[in-house]
Amino acid sequence: MYRDPDSPAPGVSLQRRLVEAGLLACVAGLFVHRMWQAVPLARVGEMLLLAVFWCLLAWLVRRVARVRLAEAIGIVGLAALCVMAGPLPVLATLLLGAGAVAIGTLLVDDMATAFVVGCALIAGGLGWLLPLPVHRAWIYAPLLVAAVVLRRRVVRTALVDAACGLRVAVDASPRIAAAAMLALGLASAGAWLPTLQYDDLAYHLGLPWQLLRNGRYALDASHQVWAMAPWAGDVLQGIAQVLARGEARVALDAAWLVASAALAV
Repeated sequence: MYRDPDSPAPGVSLQRRLVEAGLLACVAGLFVHRMWQAVPLARVGEMLLLAVFWCLLAWLVRRVARVRLAEAIGIVGLAALCVMAGPLPVLATLLLGAGAVAIGTLLVDDMATAFVVGCALIAGGLGWLLPLPVHRAWIYAPLLVAAVVLRRRVVRTALVDAACGLRVAVDASPRIAAAAMLALGLASAGAWLPTLQYDDLAYHLGLPWQLLRNGRYALDASHQVWAMAPWAGDVLQGIAQVLARGEARVALDAAWLVASAALAV
């Protein structure tokens, strides 16, 4: 049966319809459950002000750097992340991410998927070594750098492909790309807030701080009932924190958000 070569593949059409159905279901849910009655108007106002300020800065960056609006919005977001998280946590997360991509590309080619796969392999392998006093920056950094150097061509190819994919997406729909980039940036602003939740303070920060201070993690259930079940995310937080010599939650959370958005495209 003849099919127009310019028409989208059946799988692409199905994916598009599923996305559209999800948006329609979301809108229907807003009206059915009267969600506007529970919307915190003050928070909405704050986000609108942040969005306006973000767009103004992006407009200035666009004029100065001669880049497209979506790219300018991303540059503003990266600068804000460096200010709110700190340069060392951002560099530590970049090194961890590069190492994860270097390892993940042994199994997959896509950069976002390789990042997730690499993080899973790193967390899974390092999890067995948590009780041992080997968690030091002078051990982590050379190993990650070695992985990146050994796989530098593959990592470079993955970066180039990701950049080309972003460029194609922006060229195809500049306004939609700018709106999506702004939404991603506003979502990342939630990571700027200090760690205040009880669950984070009582458990999740324990592993990274133990690795930073003691070089090991105490699997002591008498101190914390969840101590015998360390989360993979906490292990990765610990790696970034040891490398940065301080809390690196903001930068790593932003990296997870960007990877999730890339996987959803």
